[in-house]
Amino acid sequence: MALTMPRQYNLPGPPGERRVTCDYCSAQFYRSECRRDFTGFLICPECDDGGRDTATLDKLNAEAAAQVRGPRPTIERW
Repeated sequence: MALTMPRQYNLPGPPGERRVTCDYCSAQFYRSECRRDFTGFLICPECDDGGRDTATLDKLNAEAAAQVRGPRPTIERW
């Protein structure tokens, strides 16, 4: 989700705070408002929908696929 209007910040900002760019939508946010996802990218509150990112879903799918056991091949079913 891309922001259509740029965010306005009061200058100078709060002490110890800096502006960073969201790696998904490229909008400017304070660092304290953002978090890092599983792959290390910064996510702003607008892009963080509470769901799982693609890297986490890929990891969970791989773990689930490793636990699936199918029928073992035999001479009749080769």
